[in-house]
Amino acid sequence: MVVYHHFHITVQEYYRRGKQNLFPLFLTCPHPGCLYRQRLRFHDFYQRNVLTIHDSFVIFIKRYYCPSYRRTVSLLPSFLAKRFQYTPALILFVLFRKIITILPSVRIVNQLKDLSVRFEFSVQHIRFYRRRLSANLPLITGFFSAKEILFTQNDPIVLIRQISRYCLPRFSEEFFSFNGCHFLE
Repeated sequence: MVVYHHFHITVQEYYRRGKQNLFPLFLTCPHPGCLYRQRLRFHDFYQRNVLTIHDSFVIFIKRYYCPSYRRTVSLLPSFLAKRFQYTPALILFVLFRKIITILPSVRIVNQLKDLSVRFEFSVQHIRFYRRRLSANLPLITGFFSAKEILFTQNDPIVLIRQISRYCLPRFSEEFFSFNGCHFLE
């Protein structure tokens, strides 16, 4: 199971601190149906690749273990998305360039390659993330409706702008709590 946590620091600072980040304690098990009401045990770290516009990092993700449920809980920083190496900030930046500024995908990829020495973002990535965003438009609209931020239509342009205004790490964490999934899943 994955639990998102907003560390209030940048990817670079998280990387610099390594295993010395300030990790929260789990005083109960977050697995649904588990009745364990004690502090979860530390269960080591695993490494995870993170790709931003300018840099790539290998960071440590802390895991906890529930002895009652016999499952682990990974504490994922809110600047990441499950199963994606690219940060949601980078993905949202690319979608903003594609949908709002209406740049061709090839041009966006070339601009990204100019910004980073080691960058493998492709046109296929842009198509994939745009389809993911389109598939999740009803969930995103529902999230904002619950926050009493209403839209007249499921327009990707309006939603991308609203996500940007909302503060992306906070949006990622709150959206996950609200829907049980990341907005790009």
